[in-house]
Amino acid sequence: MRPIQSSTVTLIGYLVAGLPGACMAALATILPCFVLTVVPALYFKRYGQYPAIKLSWRASPRPPLKP
Repeated sequence: MRPIQSSTVTLIGYLVAGLPGACMAALATILPCFVLTVVPALYFKRYGQYPAIKLSWRASPRPPLKP
């Protein structure tokens, strides 16, 4: 998520519902990204040693190299 998007959403939440609206808008944009990053990381830490998991990471495309 881009920082300007979070700032814009927080501003709109503030304009619509004051400080509680700004807090809810900020949480609604930041929390899903945070949860979708942290929860799989916890499972990867637990199950990362299994061969099927290692194979899936090895089969994933690599990021492009910088010239």
